Amino acid sequence: MPEPWTLAAFLTGLHPRHCEEDSWDWLQKREPPRVAYLAVARTGSESLQKAVGGMHKRHAPHDHACTLRDVESAGATHVLISLRHPAERIASGVKRRLEGISANRDSEQNADFRAAFLPHGSAALNAFVASLRDPAHPLHARAMHDSMRQNWLTPVSEFYLANGHLYDRAARRGFVCTPTLADDVWRVTKAWGVKGVRVQAKEASSHRSNTTLAPLSAENRAWVESTWAADVALWNTYCAATARSDRVEANAPVWGELLPARKPHQVTTTAPESLHEIHG
Repeated sequence: MPEPWTLAAFLTGLHPRHCEEDSWDWLQKREPPRVAYLAVARTGSESLQKAVGGMHKRHAPHDHACTLRDVESAGATHVLISLRHPAERIASGVKRRLEGISANRDSEQNADFRAAFLPHGSAALNAFVASLRDPAHPLHARAMHDSMRQNWLTPVSEFYLANGHLYDRAARRGFVCTPTLADDVWRVTKAWGVKGVRVQAKEASSHRSNTTLAPLSAENRAWVESTWAADVALWNTYCAATARSDRVEANAPVWGELLPARKPHQVTTTAPESLHEIHG
């Protein structure tokens, strides 16, 4: 029987990847506040890259391998961390691969992903998740292979935040949510007293998705929410549930600052790509 896909095995496969040594080192030469962000794929990370770069008036890196520890080690005093429900992240990632958008270094796996799942049409999302979940699925081996370089499967909690087991608490951390990214960045940076970090709500899009995917089946959705349970918990804490502005780092399951109260976000995998799905 083939091996099942597990998050632990996926993270083991990511181990050789590391943050480029000089990605954020330039921050150390800046006067505080030294704002950085984590490039969490398919959460609006490219929009955060532009916002942080605009504040510093220079190009900010967009390195999916850089963790909170990496940017804190580079001298960041404030870190923006974008969150999205795992079901939506995966749906957005599948759309991106079906449309043939990929980096050259990943082209073989991404091309095979497209060849394997594009024939499933609107059922491609369910076919991919089912093939990961079920070792007996005829596409399981290909899904296992093709998944290993998909940054949008990388968990926020276990990879970027090291499950909260960090060597220090040097930087202030602000969680922002993909559906309200521009507003959340404004709220967090205002609370920090940091000026000049703005996500442009009307910025031009370089990629709009016309791909429609059927929603996840109950079985597939339950598997996603179980596998990425820690990220679902982050989403529920900072984005889905009403958040009180006076609940801050020590009271949260992972260090971070909650935004002022807002209406809960509705999670769907069928909505058209929003601005922040388009930009990372």
